[in-house]
Amino acid sequence: MRIDSIASAGAPARSIGSAAGTVGQGFVEALRESMSSLAALQSKADVASQQVATGDLAHLHAAVIAVQEASLAVELAVAVRNHVVEGVQELLRTQA
Repeated sequence: MRIDSIASAGAPARSIGSAAGTVGQGFVEALRESMSSLAALQSKADVASQQVATGDLAHLHAAVIAVQEASLAVELAVAVRNHVVEGVQELLRTQA
């Protein structure tokens, strides 16, 4: 039996592992983008709130919309986090 044939049998496992790493990196990148988007919304709401407090804002409804968008984005992020935590806990319960 040739050793070369045995070494080639491990090649598919390496390609599957690299594909899983790619999927994991895609998730990490999507999470990173979501968090930066959330931070941008919160920053916009902070600026709008400061403008309302100082009287520099021309349209009050723009500030209300910015604050509400940031609030809804935070609520969505918390809900997603809670569902992920529940999913992980369920996986851990099924493995025990």
